Amino acid sequence: MQLARQPEKRILLISMDVQKVLVELRAYKAQLDETIGVLDRLAHRRGEKRGRPLQMPPVLERNATARKRKRTVVRRKRASAAGV
Repeated sequence: MQLARQPEKRILLISMDVQKVLVELRAYKAQLDETIGVLDRLAHRRGEKRGRPLQMPPVLERNATARKRKRTVVRRKRASAAGV
């Protein structure tokens, strides 16, 4: 069984100014490098906390205090009697 061969495809470069293309690509690369640098700096700044901390809404504050364990009078007496 013989495979059908496809004709070779050749790309013809018709009067392309290679130097001009290189200059344009280098300019584009410089823009990309600058953009990447700006985004890197922004990403590193996100970790910094500046200014006053935000207040918790009253609903969340109530929930946060409700979750705290409170030592009852009985537990405090037992702990003091045990010497803790």
